[in-house]
Amino acid sequence: MKKHRLFFGIGCLMAAAAIGFMAYALNYPEASFPWHNGVTYAIYAVYSAVTVSMFCISKKTKKK
Repeated sequence: MKKHRLFFGIGCLMAAAAIGFMAYALNYPEASFPWHNGVTYAIYAVYSAVTVSMFCISKKTKKK
């Protein structure tokens, strides 16, 4: 399996999981995390950065 396909697939799965989580969160607004919102936003930022980096890595490995 080519590396760019692997990274692209991981990026797609992570994006799909994020969309699924958002759909769940919008339907159940009373649910919450047991910690401060700052921690939640930091987790979201790291997850988003990793997802975007998977797409960037897949694009870079495809060119090589």
